[in-house]
Amino acid sequence: MKGKRVGIPYPEGSAHLLLTIMAAQVGLDPHQDIDWVAPGPTETAMQLFAKPTAAVIVDGAPAS
Repeated sequence: MKGKRVGIPYPEGSAHLLLTIMAAQVGLDPHQDIDWVAPGPTETAMQLFAKPTAAVIVDGAPAS
């Protein structure tokens, strides 16, 4: 994912933090190597992927 735009539901959320940890474990600098993108107030992370504003999206499981 180095150099890619990654869509997240919101900054500092669980999906963002999890991927930050995973990226650091494989030697990436998540603050410099990944371009994080969060959706606006009327869109979702999936819509960022569909546009394609983001090359990858990270989202949590739906709440039950």
